[in-house]
Amino acid sequence: MLSCAPNPLRAARVAVATLFFVNGAMFAGWVTRVPAVRDRVGAGEAELGLALLGVAVGSLLTMPAAGWACARWGSRRVAVAGGLAGCASMPLPALAQDVPQLAVALALIGATFGVLDVAMNVEAIAVERLYGRPIMPSFHAWFSTGGLAGALAGGVLASAAVGAGAHLAGTGAAGALAVAWSARHLLPAGRAVESAGGAPTAGRAGSSRRGRSPLLLVCGLIAFCAAVGEGAMADWSALYLTDSLGAGAALAAMGYAAFAGAMAAGRFAGGRAIRAFGSAGTLQIGCAAAAIALAAGLAVADTAAAIAAFAIAGLGLACVFPVVLSTAGRAEAARSGPAIAIVSTIGYTGFLAGPPFIGFIADRTTLAWGLGVVALLAAAAAVLAVRLQSPRASASRAGFTTAAVPAPSARHGGE
Repeated sequence: MLSCAPNPLRAARVAVATLFFVNGAMFAGWVTRVPAVRDRVGAGEAELGLALLGVAVGSLLTMPAAGWACARWGSRRVAVAGGLAGCASMPLPALAQDVPQLAVALALIGATFGVLDVAMNVEAIAVERLYGRPIMPSFHAWFSTGGLAGALAGGVLASAAVGAGAHLAGTGAAGALAVAWSARHLLPAGRAVESAGGAPTAGRAGSSRRGRSPLLLVCGLIAFCAAVGEGAMADWSALYLTDSLGAGAALAAMGYAAFAGAMAAGRFAGGRAIRAFGSAGTLQIGCAAAAIALAAGLAVADTAAAIAAFAIAGLGLACVFPVVLSTAGRAEAARSGPAIAIVSTIGYTGFLAGPPFIGFIADRTTLAWGLGVVALLAAAAAVLAVRLQSPRASASRAGFTTAAVPAPSARHGGE
């Protein structure tokens, strides 16, 4: 299927994977510096939770606009603009002098991340459709790989007493170079997602919208539950290990590194897991394992046990977002973009707004109890995944249907 134009399509896949990697690395670079920035501005847990809410507000404000911009100018331009803006905003939290300034800086970062998240997923869907097989988990694996690389680099630089400002500025500069390279190889048509499925008739479109709503809601809720866990590990794992368990800065960074590394491994192996257990089965097993591991790890209150629990949680939650996006896309193949946007927005709400909520709980109890919310939501996601076991949802055990996927055209291959 790739023989028509292997090189441009392969280059597009690498370029999209690079954007996911850069996004993950930048986010991890920031989260490993949360303790240092928190100390710089003198924020308590509740105040830090409010400041972190700036990321959620910024992202949720720009995501709808990013979807419109992708339709208007194409996802390639939007992805490049969002990526470069995100790289430029990286040093801002380290320059904040107080909590309000930190909140504004994080809102600006969140705004750029929201644009990049939407546009790079649109690009990923377009590449996946042209490949004609499920490769979405691999793109999300590169986000996790970037998170692992960023966490490891953050731990090394923190142990070497490199300032947060210099670290974040260097991360942004390196990311900008990678985004600039990707700009040359991304697909030129951001609307390929819509055109790949064809246009529905009026009757089919109305019927599809009525039938898809419950499934999209279930997919969104599953994504929300799992995404709270991803956001919590990013924002609170280092603080839990330092403040609650007394770990040093370098060891504390390994908490998120273990989570991100295990998630990357789980996503790279996600195709085989889905073929073995099906989409719903993979989510049920993974989310249940994450819930049990986190509950046990937090109860033991030991550094090694906590890091191990974070790793199991990363492995268990690895395939949630790729699977629900693929399921949402199949719910209305002719207009998969809007369906995916619905699920993504609900999911990212959990990813961005969940950590501040955990901060409020931690301020009134302990951070261990706050992170216990992640275990409860992982268990809820395992229960919700049962709803994905419908005849339509299980038509392809790989979570992907190729019937509506065209072969690469000469236009896509030659541009």
